Amino acid sequence: MKKLHEYPAPEGIELWNIHKKRKSDRYIEELKLLEDVDTEVISKLISYIKSNEYLMDGRPNRFQHDDFHPCNLIVEGREFNGFIDFQRMDWGDPIHDLQKLGFFGIKVSIPFSIGALDGYNEGEKISEEFWQLFALYSAMHVVSSFVWGKKMGDEQYDLLSGYAMDVMRDHDDFKKIIPRWYREMR
Repeated sequence: MKKLHEYPAPEGIELWNIHKKRKSDRYIEELKLLEDVDTEVISKLISYIKSNEYLMDGRPNRFQHDDFHPCNLIVEGREFNGFIDFQRMDWGDPIHDLQKLGFFGIKVSIPFSIGALDGYNEGEKISEEFWQLFALYSAMHVVSSFVWGKKMGDEQYDLLSGYAMDVMRDHDDFKKIIPRWYREMR
């Protein structure tokens, strides 16, 4: 993943913080219209995102797979062999590329998700800045999951909103930046 993140965005690509904030604002407006989501959950998400958006200022704008989790890896002979599913590729903050581990990755393997984060950080203690951004991007993904789930129908909504609420619990309603599955399993 770090090798993918070495490639800077081409000239003319919008700055990451501007692009992501615009996208987040659009999803927040759509979230407010959903009747199935508890207003307290909506309020917590909006408050957390709005008070932490500044963290994106000055972040690198690099190549992103934008759907990184175990289901999009090719493993052969018990060794990593590549990635699939690049149709969501984008440009942005490399940390954003890792937040789906807390959404989809842990459903497959918590040890893999922990190892991916530790490996990405080269075995060093993960910085508070990393965790702040990871939590912000996770909160933003929770918002988009509610919205996309609703657009995809009841079955997908139930699945994605369940995952979204799991992320809320893992971060204690975003009172904690390090998710429970990392804190407790590491």
